[in-house]
Amino acid sequence: MKKIYSVLLTGILVLGFNNFLAAQSSVLTGMIKDASTNQPLPGATIVFEGTSTGTVTNLLGEYRLMSIPQGSQSVIISFIGYVS
Repeated sequence: MKKIYSVLLTGILVLGFNNFLAAQSSVLTGMIKDASTNQPLPGATIVFEGTSTGTVTNLLGEYRLMSIPQGSQSVIISFIGYVS
C-alpha cells in the first residue's frame, strides 16, 4: 500500500512541476497525419533541429513540445517509412 501512495505522490509532484515549467515557457502542440489518407501517425518523432529536445506523438498523432528554445526554430518530424 505504501508503494501505491509513493507512486501517486510522485505523479502529483511531477505534474505540479510540469505545470510550473509550462507557465514559464512556450508550448508547441499539433497533430501529425498522413497527407494522402488523413490518418494520424502514432509514434512519429518531433525534434528541434540541432538539439535533442523533442517528443513522440500519441495514438491520435498529437504532440506537445515544451521548453522551446528562444528564437526561430526548425522542427524535424520523422516516422518509419516516411521521408523526414
